[in-house]
Amino acid sequence: GLPVVSAVTEASLSASRNGISYRIPVSRATLAVFDVNGNVIFKKEVGRQGVIVQEWDALSAGSYIIGIRADGKFLAKISANKR
Repeated sequence: GLPVVSAVTEASLSASRNGISYRIPVSRATLAVFDVNGNVIFKKEVGRQGVIVQEWDALSAGSYIIGIRADGKFLAKISANKR
């Protein structure tokens, strides 16, 4: 039969009141939050999976773009509205 692959191959990224949650197939990547003008609000080294709470809580309400990049490519990118 086929080998069972348990590794995550797709990146997932979401934002809610509870924080920014991510799951990525690499052990090292950079998560960045941008404002609508493309300015970087904060950057954080991330790996595999987790939730970013404090930095997200600290942002004021508004629209943001959240991206995770590894090796110069975006693994995932979403737009999020913070209330």
